[in-house]
Amino acid sequence: MKIDTESSKFQRSDMKPKKKLVLRIYGFSPSVNFGDFRTFLENYGPIRFLKSAKGRESVTVQFEKYDHGLRLLNYKTLRFGNDNLTIHESDYKFEVSKRQVIKRIINEFDKHEVPLSFSGEAKMIRDTVELKPENVMKRLEFVARLNAFVRQFFDESLNIEVKAFGSTLTGFGLLDADLDLTFLFERNTPFQAVDVSHLKLKDDPLEVFKKKRIENMEWRCVSIALKAVFLGRLLKQYEEETDEISDVVCIEAARVPIITFKFNHISCDLSFTNILGMRKADLLKLTTEDHPELSNTLFFIRTWARCAGIFKSTERPVGCFSSYAFSILFFCYCQHSKVLGPLENNEPIQGIAEGTKLTYIGGYHGGIKDFVIGFFEFCLNVYKADQVLCPMTAQIIPIKEFQAPAGWYGQGGFRVSDVSNIQDPIETGHNITSSVTKENLERFLDRARDVVEALMNLDGEHGIAKEMFNVLRQRSSRVVSPALEKMQID
Repeated sequence: MKIDTESSKFQRSDMKPKKKLVLRIYGFSPSVNFGDFRTFLENYGPIRFLKSAKGRESVTVQFEKYDHGLRLLNYKTLRFGNDNLTIHESDYKFEVSKRQVIKRIINEFDKHEVPLSFSGEAKMIRDTVELKPENVMKRLEFVARLNAFVRQFFDESLNIEVKAFGSTLTGFGLLDADLDLTFLFERNTPFQAVDVSHLKLKDDPLEVFKKKRIENMEWRCVSIALKAVFLGRLLKQYEEETDEISDVVCIEAARVPIITFKFNHISCDLSFTNILGMRKADLLKLTTEDHPELSNTLFFIRTWARCAGIFKSTERPVGCFSSYAFSILFFCYCQHSKVLGPLENNEPIQGIAEGTKLTYIGGYHGGIKDFVIGFFEFCLNVYKADQVLCPMTAQIIPIKEFQAPAGWYGQGGFRVSDVSNIQDPIETGHNITSSVTKENLERFLDRARDVVEALMNLDGEHGIAKEMFNVLRQRSSRVVSPALEKMQID
């Protein structure tokens, strides 16, 4: 094992010492033994933690002492066995686990001698664990750089854009929120079939497409699977040229092809013309952005669900609620309780609507505790009927009535069975969709029963959020790490 010291001449003299220095090391082969690598790194000093990324192509490491990490960073390259590794500084603070979220919230509760009002609790929780504006800006700056790179290969008539959406922009993301991206292009030009046999998107060197850029009709005549392969090649080229991203994987065999990768250890998903996804994000953002109380309540409900193990996680990668699905369930309840009205200035057609936000009526009738209890009681009852929760209106309709207009998702529209794997819409019958398993549904309903019981026994309107997290702590052997059993919210 040798160190390449050639680049170590260029010292980072401008770098000022700071509390933490997190390193990202790329270039591992699939057969690497990370135990041996950790032992090797300990020659530079004690390690606080070392974590391998998905795909085992990179690791993130932090030394106990800043100077030890800086010494390794200054080498910039490293040889371990047969692997030629590159070393970079990472500003990402690792995936935030449910245990970490609860611990942070507990620590904030402990700072207050008397219980807070619910509005105070919700704001405190949001301030503690939300994705900060400066981190959102870093993500958007990265997207701008990625756009500049990708546009080199397409004719201007396509007007292509890699656009961010989802929790990064809605304001409902936690510190480790994924970055959702979609690839958009000009579709208003009348379609005309053209021969694309000359386009060797899988094989031709990318320089070919820089010299002869892909035109509008050519791109529109290419299959979506081939589009995914080509964009995957572009992202891998971007990785080689910039070292900003890693672990690029093109999942072309999926029902809707998607490209996954990492940016500073942040999970990124790039989809194609995901108009529905963008509209869903707009529905959350536009409905809540002028109403802080509603926005903070939804943020709290989502954070509680994350900590209760309701959402997709490393431990449960499939069969769980998406955060959006849970959000529209909350919006559905808000309409039921007359806090929200239907879509503004728009009538849904067969479950699909063009409206961008729900009408705000306001006020938690009967008090905030009754409102929160009512949400979980609503969840316990709504799954008893064979119905669908529409993704664009947040309203419940009979499953047999849900069908999009022809042409919206191809010839003949679609039914719930066609879209169950992307959880739009949510079937509220006892089987629900194939995306949410019975086991995970029961876990959610079990947690809901706990909340209803705990809040009914709570005196007054203060300490609601605190009590709900106490319930999670008491069930921590099934929700989060058993170490949480040692934590107490007094």
